[in-house]
Amino acid sequence: MRGLAVNEDFSQLELKWQTMPGNKTRPSFDFLEFVVDGRSLRNLLGTTSRAGCLGWLLPKVNRRYAQELLLRKPSELRSNRYVLYVCAECADLGCGAVTVHLEKEQEAIIWHSFYLEDGSRSQEATVYEGVGPFRFRRSDYVTALAGAVVG
Repeated sequence: MRGLAVNEDFSQLELKWQTMPGNKTRPSFDFLEFVVDGRSLRNLLGTTSRAGCLGWLLPKVNRRYAQELLLRKPSELRSNRYVLYVCAECADLGCGAVTVHLEKEQEAIIWHSFYLEDGSRSQEATVYEGVGPFRFRRSDYVTALAGAVVG
């Protein structure tokens, strides 16, 4: 990996069901939360108004996001980044999506440079400072995400 100081230790990724509380415009729902080293990534990022992109969307959308995160399909974003969290009201990327840059090494998948993207703001203005990079053992990463691939 070029230019990033990454600890040689691996982080642990888990997907855990979490409930997004309901409000006046939508009922509560369950989604899969990204948990890194035992801590909710949503909480680390402070993006609790967004829901993880896995587990609650239409099966074909869920499958696409899972396939992208597994690097089996290229990102559909112009930025070539990967979606982690979407608007909990409508899942529209135009409302803002938390994205990450993924890099693949021989034994690892690395998540770094977390951004809030909505297509109208510069990415530099929406960087989540102080979160990551996270380096996952590739086999453990695939195992953690494999259950999210539907069909």
